[in-house]
Amino acid sequence: MSTPFTEIERRILIREYDLLLEKIEYLKSKGGDDPDTVKPEIEGYEKRRKEIWDEYLAKLPRVPISRCPFTGQVVYHSFDPYGIDGLWWNYECSVRPSFEDVPPTFCAITGALTLDNEIEKTRFLVKPGPGVPYVIPRLLENEMIKAVLYSLPVGKHTGYAIVYFAEFPVTGVTWPNHWGLSYYSYGKTGSDFRWYESFDDDDTYDFDLKPWIKNGKLGWIMSGDKEMVLHSSVTSCPYLDLPGGRKILRIQSGKWWA
Repeated sequence: MSTPFTEIERRILIREYDLLLEKIEYLKSKGGDDPDTVKPEIEGYEKRRKEIWDEYLAKLPRVPISRCPFTGQVVYHSFDPYGIDGLWWNYECSVRPSFEDVPPTFCAITGALTLDNEIEKTRFLVKPGPGVPYVIPRLLENEMIKAVLYSLPVGKHTGYAIVYFAEFPVTGVTWPNHWGLSYYSYGKTGSDFRWYESFDDDDTYDFDLKPWIKNGKLGWIMSGDKEMVLHSSVTSCPYLDLPGGRKILRIQSGKWWA
């Protein structure tokens, strides 16, 4: 397994990747009615772009992102903590592992993002969820499902990972799309692998977290806690009644809208 990239190494990769895309777009427009004249040069840039894609994927950090409320196991997940310009955050074509090495109780990961005033300029669309954490009632109303909330930095922004767990396999449930993605996938290889698009939206979210914590359906972990201690009380919970937007954010080219 490769050593995760540092913030500087990652920045260099992203900068070169974006520059290659600009060169490819320029050559395609330059080729006009005779694209064969620029084809060899484009192929060279595409080859290097694929190399950067593979290097980014190989060095993408796996971070502690939750703790299972049933088994107590800490859950690790791929993540780009350095900013939303990272390829992990590409809504339509994210660079992530084809499947995550997570425990069998792990069911889904959703999230939210509170934006800093400085927003990275991305060539791609980013949809990191609303501006504050939430839960999906239709999931937690199932007696077998619980969720855990944890906050972690995304560059200068603040991310919130909401992970859903079930002690035993749950049938008949449509899981939400993965955090920041347009689809949900499960299974590892071959016939075991499935994927689909879920259509939950912010009108179905519940931003009032206190009742879910009180009834034992939502646990939380303090941001920056290296021990990933799971809490189940509303007392001292830092995630209640946070200021911020309740609509799903869309971010591109340094601008956001909801």
